Amino acid sequence: WKLLYGSFLTIPQGGGFMQWTSPDFIAPLFSRAYGLILWTPLCAVGIIGLILIPKENRLLFAAILAAFLAQMYVQFATGDAGWSYGARRMCNLVPFFAIGFALIHTRLNINWRIAIAVVAVFGLWNYLFVLQYSGFLDAFYVQRGLETLMIEHDISRDQLMRLTQLPDGTPFNMTQFVDGHRFPQGGGPTWTQMFYDKVYVVMQIGIAILLIGA
Repeated sequence: WKLLYGSFLTIPQGGGFMQWTSPDFIAPLFSRAYGLILWTPLCAVGIIGLILIPKENRLLFAAILAAFLAQMYVQFATGDAGWSYGARRMCNLVPFFAIGFALIHTRLNINWRIAIAVVAVFGLWNYLFVLQYSGFLDAFYVQRGLETLMIEHDISRDQLMRLTQLPDGTPFNMTQFVDGHRFPQGGGPTWTQMFYDKVYVVMQIGIAILLIGA
């Protein structure tokens, strides 16, 4: 950093990157583009668990909670941390989430089979997100967009493939249309892509397994 930026301790993105006095408490947790809880909902369980400070070792766990909150404030002051999954900079909070899980498990005396099932469900949620992000459903998204466009303008697929302008006069470029209907990597997915479309991911996985078996 000293060689690149002229200082051993600095903010590479520039002095205005961190908004220390006007943190955003919502987007880092709930933004569709990079919100920690929407993209990794199991972390919400860990956050709740950290509040359940046990009577024994109260000072120790209070210090852990304080360290966690200080790190979260840095995230809130960062705001939009960039394209893709911006909350990747929260990876160093994983040990804190693990402590929160453990506190909930201990306080509620949850059966280990139930705990495993809950973690498995949330793990599946994130695995499906990975598949969506990697383009697993892109062909489906493009097909759905094309069908909507054909219905709106009452044209066939063959006609649409040859058009450079839609019947209402709107310019049309098939390459740009396809690029615009892939799973977004720079912005937030729609609510449909985030929740409902995971059903289609599971269906596509099932179809792929059946084809391999055949």
